[in-house]
Amino acid sequence: MAARLAFGPETDACSLRGEHGHAALIRWTDSDGRTVLSPADRMWRFGCPIVGADARLVVREVLDHLVGDPTWALLAVSGLRRDSELWNALLVNLRDDMLVGLSEPTSRLLIDLDGDYEQWLGRRSRKFRAGLRNASRRAVEAGVHTVAAHGLDPATLLERILAVETCSWKLHGGTGLNSPSMATFYSELVHRVDASDLRLWLAQRDGADVGYVLGALSSGVYRGLQQSFDDRLAKAGIGNLLAIRQLGDLATEGVELVDLGMPIDYKARWADREDITETLVLQRPDQ
Repeated sequence: MAARLAFGPETDACSLRGEHGHAALIRWTDSDGRTVLSPADRMWRFGCPIVGADARLVVREVLDHLVGDPTWALLAVSGLRRDSELWNALLVNLRDDMLVGLSEPTSRLLIDLDGDYEQWLGRRSRKFRAGLRNASRRAVEAGVHTVAAHGLDPATLLERILAVETCSWKLHGGTGLNSPSMATFYSELVHRVDASDLRLWLAQRDGADVGYVLGALSSGVYRGLQQSFDDRLAKAGIGNLLAIRQLGDLATEGVELVDLGMPIDYKARWADREDITETLVLQRPDQ
């Protein structure tokens, strides 16, 4: 619930646990005064709030519980792929009088790493590969190198990356970790994720941290979380250098999939494909 605490402190947590799984939702009021149940990451809608080993059983359990609760008007279920078991289970178990609609789809960029950095690199264009070589050369000439810093305790990790943010271009744009909401989100996140799943690489120059890339690993899938570098070294290729080190190390670990998050032009050159998920919006018939 890191996203709720950071970006929706006015919302209420609404967690449902049953015999076959659970649903992690938040409760809030929309501009029309309706009570909405949605995933905590209502801005991004990457994750699915319903989890269970058997999609049919957990969906039936969640919907049966919610039908008996008259306090909500809309239920948003994100992170769904069409024709998945969960998608079908939701549609099959809808009451006949319940209205259903679709929100805007969510897109993310993926790298099919499959534990092989060289194969991934071979799928990139000649121009892209040349750019990576040039970035590495510029970084070496600037005296920059990378180190893996996995296993830091949350307080130390946050201290290190926040120090880099104070010299980042993100500081003035309000998109860095120094903004109150982002600081809360990442603080909550790194304290909640198991330390063994967090991955942190640092770029250093003369013993000082000048860049970082942070992410987390789960079941062979790596999710990039945040990266930044000292804006005074913008021409040193630090971002590319960190990305190269990150992917190489993840491949060595046998990581299959790298999730780059929402589509941004610079990310597209690194990605192998785009993944689209849907958000179903269910409306109670009496609303």
